[in-house]
Amino acid sequence: LSKIFFIFLTIFGVVFLSYLGFLFSEGSRAERSYRGLDKTAQQAKTLEQRQTIYQDFIVKNPNSRYVLDVRKKLEEIPNLIDDRDFTQTEKKAQKLGERYEEIEKLYLEYVRLHPEGKYLPKVQEVLLTLPYKIDERDYRRAVQEFEVLKEKPHEAEAALQRYLEQHLDGEHVVAVRSMLRDIPLLWDDLAYRGIIKATNELGDQYEKW
Repeated sequence: LSKIFFIFLTIFGVVFLSYLGFLFSEGSRAERSYRGLDKTAQQAKTLEQRQTIYQDFIVKNPNSRYVLDVRKKLEEIPNLIDDRDFTQTEKKAQKLGERYEEIEKLYLEYVRLHPEGKYLPKVQEVLLTLPYKIDERDYRRAVQEFEVLKEKPHEAEAALQRYLEQHLDGEHVVAVRSMLRDIPLLWDDLAYRGIIKATNELGDQYEKW
């Protein structure tokens, strides 16, 4: 019995020492990995890559005493991504000027990526103002085209009609329809000036007048 006990004790000791050696090896490897973790994460080109680096550490070292610390860093990443994406969206939007349709796409993309993002109220506020800005922009352009194209009543009328087609319930529908009523006057004025020009060119050929 003593021999069996001694053999059992020997085997247990070897196994136990092997297990301790394994734990020490794993701990040393995890510690080395953790020491270089921050440097590796900072060198990542994107926040998504940094996120993957932290996730890989946790998967490879689930029993490490550093897991809690790495988890905290990992939890901060979505918030940083949210900040980055909103800032980039605003910068791009500012460069687009009055291209409000493209601005709308930018902000909708932010909403798609961050349906619960902390900037969602701001984004929704911007999206709500865009239809009014588009309306104002198109009305201003229609008026400008109308003024420039008075010598070409057909094109002047088309400019106003475009506004009406694009903004059936626009803020300036009444004003544009009022301007459309001036189109016959433009044709009349154009015809009259054409006659004056023609008679001036005819000189004293009154019969042709």
